[in-house]
Amino acid sequence: MAAGTFPQRAAGRLAGPLAACGFHMRRATQLPFSTLYTNLAPNGSIGLALRRELSHSEGTELVTDPKKAEARLMILQEVPEREVVAYSSEGRAREYELRLRLRFRVEDAKGNDLIPRERDHAAPRDLERGQPAHGPCR
Repeated sequence: MAAGTFPQRAAGRLAGPLAACGFHMRRATQLPFSTLYTNLAPNGSIGLALRRELSHSEGTELVTDPKKAEARLMILQEVPEREVVAYSSEGRAREYELRLRLRFRVEDAKGNDLIPRERDHAAPRDLERGQPAHGPCR
């Protein structure tokens, strides 16, 4: 019998084909600037998520002074939205889609847009009746 436990041998057998097809683990985000400022609340759900993502990025640091930033992510509008997507047989809302709609712009240190024009982005999340709402939309 070969050395190693069954899970170790199985993992070894799977590694070859996965590597051959180009599979690789998700890598850290690489951004084209080394410092970023944002006007997001640092303890808000989006601010915390951004900090968590940037802590895994390669070479980008979140700074508190906009003058020290190579890029600035400016949130212009943040609107939580809720839409009923399913009803019970009694006609009550059973399932919702929660969205957080953001209008933002990204600019360099001189105020030039890095992304042309303001952008509008909606992040959806489904929520069933009785399920707690964790995340940016409550």
